[in-house]
Amino acid sequence: MTFSVKKAGRPLLLVTLVTWLSGCAIFGGDDGPEPAKLKSFKEEVDIKSIWSRNLGQGAEDHAIRLVPAFSGSRVYGASADGNIVAVDSGTGKLIWEIDVTDFYDEAAKAISFADDIDVITGGVGLGNDMVVVGVTAGDIVAVSANDGSLLWKAKTSSEVLAPPVIARNRVFVQSIDGKVAAYEAETGERDWVYSTTIPSLTLRGTSTPVLGDDFLIAGFSNGRITMLNQEQGLVGVEQRVGVSQGKSDLERLVD
Repeated sequence: MTFSVKKAGRPLLLVTLVTWLSGCAIFGGDDGPEPAKLKSFKEEVDIKSIWSRNLGQGAEDHAIRLVPAFSGSRVYGASADGNIVAVDSGTGKLIWEIDVTDFYDEAAKAISFADDIDVITGGVGLGNDMVVVGVTAGDIVAVSANDGSLLWKAKTSSEVLAPPVIARNRVFVQSIDGKVAAYEAETGERDWVYSTTIPSLTLRGTSTPVLGDDFLIAGFSNGRITMLNQEQGLVGVEQRVGVSQGKSDLERLVD
């Protein structure tokens, strides 16, 4: 069965449609409160730039937050396209610079480092005279803080987006699959791994474990924080700080 609108009724239909669309603009307008006006204030601290340095290309993945690390008179930084640098904190003068992809052969480069994918995803970790970063190849890479020479590479269970932390001759790494692992700082050999179950839908990113005297605290996307013994990765305390609610995976996000 076919229905048609008579010619005489078309102007009325058009007017009704135009009126309805106009109403959408009227009722959908911004009727929110006016923002408060900024008050004038007197600057108490005059911040001046001492130096700046371009480390390399920025991250394509907005979940990547590479942060510098400081030790003595040096600043260590990393760029998403694979560079790690050490510069003088007073002058910004380059001390050394390396490209982590140089530590891989051509076959590994072709598999692990595509042109449109970030190379370094987590960093910078600093301690025990070493600099440690997570790379998209599924590794953590440790280089000498003195000259940038390669110390070791170690496989991780998944991508590392948070800076590794180093203490008591161990490197602690949290990956996006709900795992925390400890590696020997001298050799890169894995000592232990702690694993927890995470939801099927989570926000992309992880926090950096917080270190205590002989323990570490890690937060996970399942809404739990866990205190682990640094020596063996044994659970000391586990506490739920976020309770998932809702019918869908999106509603149950507790990151």
